[in-house]
Amino acid sequence: MVSASTLLRRAGPLPRSLAALSLALGLSTAALGQESQTPLYGGAMIVGLATDPAGLNIGLTTNLSESMVTSSIFNKLVRLGANEEFLPELAESWEIAEDGLSYTFHLHDGVTWHDGTPFTSADVKFTLEQITKPLHPQGNTLETMVSVETPDERTVVVNLSEPGEPVLVFLALRAYILPAHLYEGTDIRENPANTAPIGTGPFKFTQWDRGSHITLERNEDYFEAGMPYLDQMIYQILPDASSRVLALETGQVDYLTHDIPSTSLETLRDNPDIVVSNEGVSAIVNIGQMMLNHDREPFGDVRVRHALAMALDKDFVAERATLGAFARADGPIHSATGWAYDADALTIYPFDVAAAEALLDEAGYPRGESGTRFDMELLVPRGREDQMRAGDIIAEMYRAIGVNVTVNLLDAAALSEVSYINRNYDAMINTVTTGPDPAIGVQRQYMSTNIRPVPFTNAAGYANPEVDALFTSAAVEVDRAARAELYSHIQKILTEDLPVIWLWETTPYSAWRSTFTNIHNDSAAANYYLWSAWSTQGDAR
Repeated sequence: MVSASTLLRRAGPLPRSLAALSLALGLSTAALGQESQTPLYGGAMIVGLATDPAGLNIGLTTNLSESMVTSSIFNKLVRLGANEEFLPELAESWEIAEDGLSYTFHLHDGVTWHDGTPFTSADVKFTLEQITKPLHPQGNTLETMVSVETPDERTVVVNLSEPGEPVLVFLALRAYILPAHLYEGTDIRENPANTAPIGTGPFKFTQWDRGSHITLERNEDYFEAGMPYLDQMIYQILPDASSRVLALETGQVDYLTHDIPSTSLETLRDNPDIVVSNEGVSAIVNIGQMMLNHDREPFGDVRVRHALAMALDKDFVAERATLGAFARADGPIHSATGWAYDADALTIYPFDVAAAEALLDEAGYPRGESGTRFDMELLVPRGREDQMRAGDIIAEMYRAIGVNVTVNLLDAAALSEVSYINRNYDAMINTVTTGPDPAIGVQRQYMSTNIRPVPFTNAAGYANPEVDALFTSAAVEVDRAARAELYSHIQKILTEDLPVIWLWETTPYSAWRSTFTNIHNDSAAANYYLWSAWSTQGDAR
């Protein structure tokens, strides 16, 4: 067997220190050195959310609001630490076979679900085989998973057809375990537990007042000794961005993430009572993009997609949409994923209105008597200020080439239903997480096998057998340099085919009241791991 520490050594050296890493990336150092003294207990943390979750089944989505809430309710087998190392969660230890074709996980003893039912290996087997692989938006990462064995109640063996680094990374990032005793034999998408979840995690679900707040209470029986420190996690729904920031400044809310207006960042940084950081999110960097439905005329024509790209001044779009916080994106892999990103492989489309018009003429879409070539509905998520600004900017720019754009704002749940589930749309602006490995965050959008009614999959309907084969090979290749070459080829093809139009890269910022500590220290997806936080106003126990 190969130990987990050996696997980490194979993946390459880790940064010498968290401080050095944050400075190298230009991150805020205000949160560094938070690791305390002795943790204190008690109190509540109020988290501001831009949108109400569509549901609370973490096995079916990667959406921010759902993930924020449910990551405190459920556990995974293992998780990614701040430097993307593997740390124990439901599994207290694990081994990897010499040939890389099986992972054996040894589960913690005495773990129970919040309803008192014992947690066993059967829950892991059911979740991975019946929920995660077929229904999760990134479930195609488990294509090589051929079986899950349960030799006893505390042992799980995941068997693979091919070795590959992404499987364990996915298990550590997204594969939350759900209760088999509540979901087995039911319609998983319609199960009542999706709105009143039962997990093994540090907090228990107690209340959901839709449109207002969700309340979680401390799990007194949590299997990690002494955890959690807070008595409550409260998620407050505040759709208006300025109201969220004001609530943080006045102490009505303790933590915000992702949906912080760019115009507010400097003001928040200058506030001595608030910490601002984009530390601890290397696994969840994302790209803002405009997705086009290839099954709708005229977006299936690559000439039209090229024309739409050339009609955009993307530097202007990124600058104005994010108010200077982030720069343009020109490909499917975030530049922060340095080992896989290849700038030289990208086809860059210059801002050229005349060339765009010529391409539309060539594709058979001349201007009509009214000057319009075709109409286009652009869906935009309500409450996401950067994306709403981008929608208006794009509509104005496309008017110059005779494309009439109607911007339609939808709540997150409705947008997901229309675009990903029903694919009843022309174009949509959204942001999609691309880290920490392209096999997890990127390939789901472009593989033809992932054209399915699941959120954050291939809603464009893009299909290219060569791209499918390259992604499949990259996912099972064990040598990282060889994987990088495959991803370079993928970036070349995708930027030529242009299945979506990439707009800007983001590294999400979070902000919190300085009365809370131990935040963003212990995870590569730190804004989902707030349950390790504690209040400096708490009590010793």
